[in-house]
Amino acid sequence: MTSSSSIQSAHERFQYPPHIFEKVEAWVKDYMLPYDPSHNYTHIQRVLKLCDHIYENEQASKPSVHYDMTLVKLAALMHDVGDGKYAKYLPPKETTSTICKNTLTKLGASMELAKAVQDIVIHVSFSNEVTHPETVVAALERHPELAIVQDADRLDGIGGIGIMRCCMFGATQPDDSLEERVKWFRKRLLPVGKFMKTETGKAMSIGRVQKIADMIMSWEEEIALIS
Repeated sequence: MTSSSSIQSAHERFQYPPHIFEKVEAWVKDYMLPYDPSHNYTHIQRVLKLCDHIYENEQASKPSVHYDMTLVKLAALMHDVGDGKYAKYLPPKETTSTICKNTLTKLGASMELAKAVQDIVIHVSFSNEVTHPETVVAALERHPELAIVQDADRLDGIGGIGIMRCCMFGATQPDDSLEERVKWFRKRLLPVGKFMKTETGKAMSIGRVQKIADMIMSWEEEIALIS
């Protein structure tokens, strides 16, 4: 299944210009070409599919809760655009808090839609939620769709894929080490399950978080033999 064939919902809150998903998809693919494999467009594709999976399950269990899936998909496409880790790729005069909004309006989106996507993207970050949890609570009230995008992104950051992505990103950092990656597993990946928003995300995170815990246990056992 390609990302452009992802699920549509009947609860759209905005007017969407023709082919907006395809236009944004093409732009994001090009923009993210310099990103390393831990956050490249393949990650975006996985997040989009996870968004669909979460939506299907949430609608089956809670049909009264409505999500605008076009908004979800646009935010999922752009959630790593302007990420602070890749700020060096920002175009001149753009910032992490403006690039999604400005790009969407250039591609034909209304300012209202562009601001909504930008608002979701800004609040996807796990680090941001840990530091400013109240802002995420407020953003979820404005845009329930944030819950799906957050959970999908976080699910791709844990489990076997998450371990590989974390190590891959560490390899791009000049002062990184195996010990630093293990610290990151403890600090950033183990707690993820406690921050999931949807029931589907919570259920899916259990096994994936356990894989992180198992990896840390293996590390400790193996290091103990040579300490």
